[in-house]
Amino acid sequence: MRTYCIIMEIVSERLMTFVDYLIDSGRVKNGFAFEQACGFYRGFLTNLKRGTGLTDSHMVKISEIFPELDFDWLIKGESSMTRKAPGVDYKKAYEASMEQITALNEIIKELEKE
Repeated sequence: MRTYCIIMEIVSERLMTFVDYLIDSGRVKNGFAFEQACGFYRGFLTNLKRGTGLTDSHMVKISEIFPELDFDWLIKGESSMTRKAPGVDYKKAYEASMEQITALNEIIKELEKE
């Protein structure tokens, strides 16, 4: 069990490095924007920093939203952090995702009024 915890801490640290990369490159504005883009609960990154809360379903979702993340690097520390995803306009994809989130939030507000 201890080995599993150490591995998850390492993977969590690498994932935080990737989130910092996304912020620095302008792909997401901040950690909360990353959480929103992935559909994660607010505070996911805080739990990640503590070494808790990362599941296989989170990993699948991250790989779908950010296909440039190299999972060989994330899990094994091999290769480089990112790989080129051919023909992907990340800024456009991010903006479209944020538009969808905004629209869904408005629908939720309307439903809550009922």
